[in-house]
Amino acid sequence: MAKMMLDKFDKYWSEFSLILTIAVILAIAVILDPRYKLQFVNWSYKKLYGNDSTNFKLVKDSLNALYNEYAISLNANISVKESSSVGSSDQVGNAMNVSASQNDAWKEFDYFDVEYGANVRKSQLQLYLDEPRVERTREKYFAVLDGKSVSIS
Repeated sequence: MAKMMLDKFDKYWSEFSLILTIAVILAIAVILDPRYKLQFVNWSYKKLYGNDSTNFKLVKDSLNALYNEYAISLNANISVKESSSVGSSDQVGNAMNVSASQNDAWKEFDYFDVEYGANVRKSQLQLYLDEPRVERTREKYFAVLDGKSVSIS
């Protein structure tokens, strides 16, 4: 009898885990809709689960993890393209030692600026979330799905 109860328990909680995963994915989809963003999901989860919801924290953590995974893969692709066009790491090291009077000094500065800025600048995700939401009632922005050309001005 205990084995049957354990099987039912495992079945119930495995389905709950799937439902929770789907809920997180749907919440991320809502966040990526410029009409709602994080504010709507935050408001909804507060109404459903109260303040300081662990479910909302799970959504935020999942969104950040998804973005970080995307950013890492994007940076890896960019690094591969740059390294194939630049050459060996010795050539990169030699380029960093070029005197300031040559044009390569500007490239060296640009490289430094990219490295420095990566630690200081906000992520594209954070910039998106910080932007104001699109008015929810302005449907003209989403007429693209109807196959019509729409100017957003």
